[in-house]
Amino acid sequence: MPTPTPLTATRPKLRPQRSPRPNGFSLIEMAIVLAILGLLLGGLILPLSAQIDQHHHAQTRKSLAEIQDALLGFATLNGRLPCPASSTSNGVEDPAGGGVCNHPFDGFVPAVTLGIMPTDNSGYALDAWGSGENNRIRYAVTTANSSAFTSAINSLSLNPNLHLCAAATSISASACHASVTTLSASAVAVLISSGKSNMASDEEAANRDNNITFVSHEPTSQFDDQLTWLSYPLLAHELVNSGKLP
Repeated sequence: MPTPTPLTATRPKLRPQRSPRPNGFSLIEMAIVLAILGLLLGGLILPLSAQIDQHHHAQTRKSLAEIQDALLGFATLNGRLPCPASSTSNGVEDPAGGGVCNHPFDGFVPAVTLGIMPTDNSGYALDAWGSGENNRIRYAVTTANSSAFTSAINSLSLNPNLHLCAAATSISASACHASVTTLSASAVAVLISSGKSNMASDEEAANRDNNITFVSHEPTSQFDDQLTWLSYPLLAHELVNSGKLP
C-alpha cells in the first residue's frame, strides 16, 4: 500500500509594506498651488483696477456736469457767474460778491458759494480720485468785456474768450496753434479735474499756467486731466429763459 504524501503546510504570502503617505501637501505641490493662485489673482487685479479707474472717471465726469449746472443756476439767480475761490478763501468766491476776480484762471470751484457737495474740510469741491489738495476741482472764468460775466451779464453781444485746444502743441497764452483743433474759442468758464496722476506733464501744465488757453482730449499715459466748459450760447439761453436777459 503506497505511503500517503504528507500535506505541506500552506504559508500565507506576505505583501510588501508601503510607507504611509504623509497628510497634506508636499512643498512642490504647495508651490504649484501658490503659482496658480498668483496667476489667477494677477489676472483679476488688473481688470479690477481698471474698473475702479473707470468708476472714478465716470463719477468725476458726473461731478463736473453737476457743477456746470450749479453755475448756470447761480447765473440765473444772480445775473452773473461766481468768481473762482482762492487757495485761502475756503470755498468762497474771491472776492465775495464777484466783480473783478482775484484768480480768474487759477482758482477753484467756489463750492461754498454755490452750495454744492462733496467738499473737503476747507470747503473745496473734489473730484472722485481722492480727498487731497490735488483733488480739488479748478475753475476758470473769462475776464472779457471788463469782467462782465462775473459782474453783470447785461448783453447778448459779449465776447468770452477762453480757448480749449485738442493738444498742447505750440500752444500760446492766448490761442491754440493753427495745426491743432480748437474745441472752443469762446468758452465762458472751464472746470478742470487733475485726474488720477496729477503728473503735470507738458500738456497738463497748459491747464495750470494761469492764462486763457486749456487742453482737453482723451486720457493717455501722459495726460489724464478731465475738463468740461460752459459755452456762451448755453449760458445766454438760460439767462433769457429766466428773464435776466431780453
